[in-house]
Amino acid sequence: MADKLYEKRKTAALEVEQVARAILKDGDRANLDALISTLVNDFVAAPTPNHRKGGLIGLAAVTVALAGAADPNLHAIVPPVLRCFTDADQRVRYYACEALYNIAKAQRGVFVAHFAETFDALCKLSADADPNVQNAAHLLDRLVKDIVTESVEGFDVATFAPMLRERIGVLNPYVRQFLVGWIAALDSVPEIDMLTHLPDMADGLLNMLSDPNREIRQQADGALGDFLAEIKGEGKSAHGNADLGALVDILVKRCRGSADEFTRVTCINWLREFVSLAGDSPRLVPHFASIIGAVLPCMSRTESKVRETSSRASDELLAKAVERVREIRVGEIEPSGGLDLPGGARGADGARGIRREGPDAARGASMVRRVVRRKSGDGAAAFPRRRGGERRSRRAARLAPARFGRGGDARDARGRVAG
Repeated sequence: MADKLYEKRKTAALEVEQVARAILKDGDRANLDALISTLVNDFVAAPTPNHRKGGLIGLAAVTVALAGAADPNLHAIVPPVLRCFTDADQRVRYYACEALYNIAKAQRGVFVAHFAETFDALCKLSADADPNVQNAAHLLDRLVKDIVTESVEGFDVATFAPMLRERIGVLNPYVRQFLVGWIAALDSVPEIDMLTHLPDMADGLLNMLSDPNREIRQQADGALGDFLAEIKGEGKSAHGNADLGALVDILVKRCRGSADEFTRVTCINWLREFVSLAGDSPRLVPHFASIIGAVLPCMSRTESKVRETSSRASDELLAKAVERVREIRVGEIEPSGGLDLPGGARGADGARGIRREGPDAARGASMVRRVVRRKSGDGAAAFPRRRGGERRSRRAARLAPARFGRGGDARDARGRVAG
């Protein structure tokens, strides 16, 4: 088991497998536990690398022998193997990946119970400096993905989401690819609801859109596109599970603070789609102010794509706002506490929560109606022109006192010589 040659260690592991099968056949659990303990303490925890390599392949052999057993003792086998993922010897790390691959392949559905610690170890190993270890980690990663997607009933996405949130901000490109791969894999399973946990992932995915690596940008953009398609395509049942308000806050923050053109355009497009969903999800209407505050400044950006996208978003916001105004009949608004107008008092309609302001309120309501009619009618200006200021200016010019020019002549307010 501790020989420096791999073939000899492999031959010894096959003998260990036969011994484990014989013990299992006799039903002697004490001997089986003693065998596992010997491999862990005398080999996997040994100071010499060859002993650790032999112990790893021996544990994998025991697990293969226990395939189909009611209690495969994975709680005693998996943790020692995962500890070798951080071994100083790169060959030990490689054989640890190989051993865990064989353990997961032999146990499959039972192995899902150890997903959390396996995911954490794989996330760290995905950025290993040795390319052979990276390749072994990728093979193990694909197998674990297959096992999780096959055994959905044993997978807890609520436990996975916090782990993902803790790591989604990592800048290492290998870790980013690893995380996006898991997000896409789990989102492709209909039984797993990833939309509920999208706010935990959205900011990290948006941050990846500015990654120098083109492949990472494409993967992040693809994952975001899939999420947006789900929100749009499944109607109320879809965005009933997604916290759209939290997503709007994340998008607005990125739209205002990101210096990357692609990130800004993506955020604006998401906000445009959310505006179109306002009819199905009235919860979005209170967020219109923050959406407008993020979109309008982008219309003055130097990037043409940002300007064009924000301009379209602004037009759609205005159209949606006018549509909402037309749905509200002035004088029939019934907030619980009444309209908070300065100087107002409840009148006869106080029970309905409406404040009447006499002639001023009537003029205000009339102006709102004119705005809606003009915007939805012949395309005239949206706001009535005010001429009172012009009349006051002309009146002030006539009544202004005379002033003198350089030659002593009296001049009126317009600069003409008086008399």
